[in-house]
Amino acid sequence: MLAASIIVATTAAVAPPAAQQHKPPNWRCFVRDAMVFYDRVHVRCYNKTAEGVTFFAVDTSQPIAVSLITKALAAMQQGRPVRIAYAPDGDLNPPGCRKTDCRRLLDIAF
Repeated sequence: MLAASIIVATTAAVAPPAAQQHKPPNWRCFVRDAMVFYDRVHVRCYNKTAEGVTFFAVDTSQPIAVSLITKALAAMQQGRPVRIAYAPDGDLNPPGCRKTDCRRLLDIAF
């Protein structure tokens, strides 16, 4: 009986928490530029994701739009990359964000 409880405890410790199983993809972006348009704000990276994505955008009406520009410009000035979490599905893109090379940004951080 003791062996069975050890196996159960070991299995539970190895299994990742449910929240980590559904984390959005993220990318270490070396910011090339940040742009503000009437319908969206985007950051373009020098480096592409494996899917060929270089642009990450949000609607201008989203609260994160100001943070996106502020953090992207600060990263450019300091020569530091940013970490971008994004929606992997191109169908969720904001207006003007092409499915081939752009994704909806969910979070940006240093």
